[in-house]
Amino acid sequence: MKKLLLICMLIGWGIATQAQTKKTVLWNKAGKKVAYVTLSNALYLYKNQQQVAYLIVNNNTDAMDVYDMDGNHLGFFREGILYNRQKYIAAFVPEALEKLELAVRSDKAIKSVLMDLQIYGWVSIESFLRGVED
Repeated sequence: MKKLLLICMLIGWGIATQAQTKKTVLWNKAGKKVAYVTLSNALYLYKNQQQVAYLIVNNNTDAMDVYDMDGNHLGFFREGILYNRQKYIAAFVPEALEKLELAVRSDKAIKSVLMDLQIYGWVSIESFLRGVED
């Protein structure tokens, strides 16, 4: 009975640990994993597993503001896409980019709403973190 209880506790601990480490993976335009966002809204780089920024909910919009570790505003995270202040895309969740592309191709009304985003192009994650364009 004690062994069964111990096994159940270990399984529960493993499930709890896995749930706490769940993350949202972000990709660059070349299709490589570049960063991830944790459940606590911390942004980490994949290459060195270092936290480089954090996301804060913005009450005025549906976007989250992104700040570096020194408190400088870098850009925003909206519907699975990470933008810099100049509205260049730095990284994205694949499903988000697919939805954006489908909406733009299929519906003029949705296209006009999406144009408010005024997406200007792409920027590398390194440039995003420095607050500059490529």
